[in-house]
Amino acid sequence: MTSTMLQFGSSLGTDASLFFIMAGLIYGLLGWRLVRYLAVVDAVVVGVLGAVMLNESHAFGQYAVAAKTLGYMLVLGLPILAWRLPRWAVVTMGGGVGFMIVQMVLSESATPDMSRMLLGLVGAGFAMGMHLTLHRLSAVVVTGVHGGWLVVAGMVLAAASGGGVGGNMIGLLTENYSASLITVAVFSAIMIAIQWSDLEKAPDPA
Repeated sequence: MTSTMLQFGSSLGTDASLFFIMAGLIYGLLGWRLVRYLAVVDAVVVGVLGAVMLNESHAFGQYAVAAKTLGYMLVLGLPILAWRLPRWAVVTMGGGVGFMIVQMVLSESATPDMSRMLLGLVGAGFAMGMHLTLHRLSAVVVTGVHGGWLVVAGMVLAAASGGGVGGNMIGLLTENYSASLITVAVFSAIMIAIQWSDLEKAPDPA
């Protein structure tokens, strides 16, 4: 998986790596303060990806026009719903993080696809329940993990585009999937700790 990302990243250049790193720092360090806006950003990304998949799929046959219409509705509708229903948007955002963490951890294992999906749903349910119970604290965790993923994605893109000693050092951290997961965990933990400290200083709205 990491090699695929490196090949993809080599075609994007350093601008994309800087964008991902900056986005990761915004998510990871300011996430709980901006969580409503970041949930809308997530909704836009999910909507665009869904629209692209629907538009490029050849499985719909005579219903291709309906599939494209659905794609456009996703692009427009998901961000509006995320803005109008911010709490549930963040709950869904947390569920996505829970699902993806399980998939990433099990992706290199021999676990059957159906079992991975079911375990991913369990992870999503746990993350959503955590947010419903803990609110701001879970927003720190969810956005911190987002930030860790994005920063490491930027590092992978930087390694793909070269860059001397720095690029080689980054390449060592992201050269295989296990190393990438560890790097994501480290960056996520650092940013969660920083956000948590910031949250502790903020007045409790209750």
